[in-house]
Amino acid sequence: MGQRIQGTEDLYGGYMRSWEHMQDIARHLFGTYGFDRIETPALEQVDTFVHGIGESTDVVRKEMFRVFSGALLDDLLAAGNESGLKPRQRMAMRPEGTAGVVRAAVEHNFCATGRNSRKALVRRVNVQGRASSEGPSAPVPPGRCRVAWSL
Repeated sequence: MGQRIQGTEDLYGGYMRSWEHMQDIARHLFGTYGFDRIETPALEQVDTFVHGIGESTDVVRKEMFRVFSGALLDDLLAAGNESGLKPRQRMAMRPEGTAGVVRAAVEHNFCATGRNSRKALVRRVNVQGRASSEGPSAPVPPGRCRVAWSL
């Protein structure tokens, strides 16, 4: 049987009830001030993060879990790099929340553009979700989690 990955936690019992209570308080507080909750997919195209936070950042170079389908793995290993993959085939687990929220805002037109943009209201959102950090081979420093929730 497999074991829990170092730097991750199982949430259950009193700890889970405390976590859910904190989320309820946050949801109420954000709702009071007109923030809608947004949750973006845990998997995004790699380009979402490369264009959002930069190719040379530690997040993109060292801390992203990249995901490939089994059908592509043999071709990827033979080529030795991702250059032959289409953008939709290059996926990563969300290392941080901002880039995915910006992608969603653009994709779903949260902010008006053009002639009427001065009169438009910007949608206010709060982000709650998991983020995966540290590459799979990187050691997890004491007291730090490989998968963390942010609010």
